[in-house]
Amino acid sequence: MTAVTDGPPTAMDLNVELTANVAQTGWTYFRLDDPGTDRYQLIQAARNQPAPAKTLTVGDVGNAWTTHRLLPFDGAPTGREDRIHLLDHFNVPGPVSYTLTYVRLILNEPPVADIAVDQLTAVGADASVQLDGGLTSDPDHALTDLTFAWTVDGNVVCDGPQAECGLIEVVLSYGSHEVTLRVTDPDGDFDEVTKTITVDPAQLAVFALGDSKVEFNHTPPRIKLKGEIGLPFGLDYTDLDPQASVSLALAGVEILPTTLVTFAMEDGEADEWEYEASSDLEDIRKFKIDWKGMRFKFKEHGFPVKLKSDLITASETVLEIELKPEHVEDAFTIDIGGQAQISFTADGLVSAATVPFEVEEQDHGGHAHEKVEVTLTLPFALLDTTVITFSGGLTKVINVGDDLKGSVGRFHMRLNFDSALFPDGTETTPRTLDMSVSVGAQGYPGATSLGPDDLEVKNNKWHAK
Repeated sequence: MTAVTDGPPTAMDLNVELTANVAQTGWTYFRLDDPGTDRYQLIQAARNQPAPAKTLTVGDVGNAWTTHRLLPFDGAPTGREDRIHLLDHFNVPGPVSYTLTYVRLILNEPPVADIAVDQLTAVGADASVQLDGGLTSDPDHALTDLTFAWTVDGNVVCDGPQAECGLIEVVLSYGSHEVTLRVTDPDGDFDEVTKTITVDPAQLAVFALGDSKVEFNHTPPRIKLKGEIGLPFGLDYTDLDPQASVSLALAGVEILPTTLVTFAMEDGEADEWEYEASSDLEDIRKFKIDWKGMRFKFKEHGFPVKLKSDLITASETVLEIELKPEHVEDAFTIDIGGQAQISFTADGLVSAATVPFEVEEQDHGGHAHEKVEVTLTLPFALLDTTVITFSGGLTKVINVGDDLKGSVGRFHMRLNFDSALFPDGTETTPRTLDMSVSVGAQGYPGATSLGPDDLEVKNNKWHAK
C-alpha cells in the first residue's frame, strides 16, 4: 500500500501528515521511509480519516513502530534504512490520513549567518551592490542544504536555496540601507544577521583650488575661489542634474554650512553652469562651472588608425575611427572591451560590425581611399579600464586609460563672509581654507584644502596661486 508524507519534522514543526488510499476493507499494513530518520523519534500516530479518529499505540507491541538499521554487504555497512510501519483496520475503503508526532533526538546546532557586501558600481542614478552569504557556516549541514532569505530596508529581495540566493546583486540608491540575511537549515533552525551599509557615489576625479583670495578688508569681506573639477571616469556632465552642494571653512571655522546650489545653463549652453545670488542676504554671490566633456584620443606615429571620442556618457560612446588603407596589408578586426567589434578589409571597407556605424568616406568600387572615417555608436562608456585590441592584419593593444581625459572643468566662486569671526584679519591662524562639494543629484563628492604653505599674506589678503 503506497503512502506519502508531507516532509520531515523540523524544530519548528514536529508534526508530519501521512496520506494514503485504501483499496479494500480489513487490516492494512503501511511501510515507508521514516521522515524523522535517526534525528527524530516517533511518539504518536493519530488517525484523522476515516472516522472514527483514533490514536495508534507506538512501540514494539503497538500498531505503529519504526526500524533503523545499517544495510550490510559482504560484512561491511553500505547504507542506512530508516522505516516507519503502521498496521490499521478499516471498515470501508478510501482515503486515509494520519498525523505523526515526533520528538527531537539529536540537538541540531543552528547555522551562523554572515554577510559580505561589495559595491560594484558608483556612477549613475543608482549603484549595483553584491550581497554574499558565502561566509555562512553550519556544523550539521552543507551550505547547499540551507535556505537564504535577504531583505533590504524591510523588503524581501531573494528567498531560496544557496544556488539561487547565496550570492546576489541588487540595485540600491546612494545612502544608508539595512540589509538582513536569515539562514535556515532543514531542521528549521535559523540565524539572522543585520548590517547597515552605506552606498557611496564615486569620488570626483579632480577637485583642486587654484588662484584664490580671502579679502578680509573688502566691503563686504569676501572670498574668490578658482579651481579645477573633474567627474569620475565613465561619467559626463550631460548625465547630471545641474546642482551641487558646497561648504567652506576658514581657519577651521565654518563660514558656509552645506548649501545646495541649483545652476542655470548660461545662454542655454549645457556645458556652462552658472548661479548668481538673487538677494543680498545670500552668502554665495556667484558660482560657475565651465565643463569640458570626457574625451579619448589615440594617435601613434606609424600606426595607420586613429581613434577619437568627444562624447562619452554613462551609457554611450561615440567613437570615431580614421583609417589610412594604403598602410594596411591585410584585413583586421578591432575589439572594444569585449563588448563591440568591427572588422575591415585590406581596402578599408567595413566587413562586419556588432554595433551601429556610419561611414563618412568609403569607396564602393573596392578601391581604397586615402582616408576612411567610420563612426561607431557604442552602447556603453569607455572607461579607464577598457582595452581596445587590434587583431589580424594590424595588431596592437590600447589601454584606454592611457589616453582618456575625464570630464574636467573650471569653477569660479565668490562668496561673502562675516569678518567678525576673524578679528585678527590676515593674521588669523591657522591660515587654512577647506572646501567640500558634491555634484549632481547623486552627490559625487570632492574636497580640497589650502594650508599655510599655499596661502601667502599679500596686500591685506590671503592669496593662493
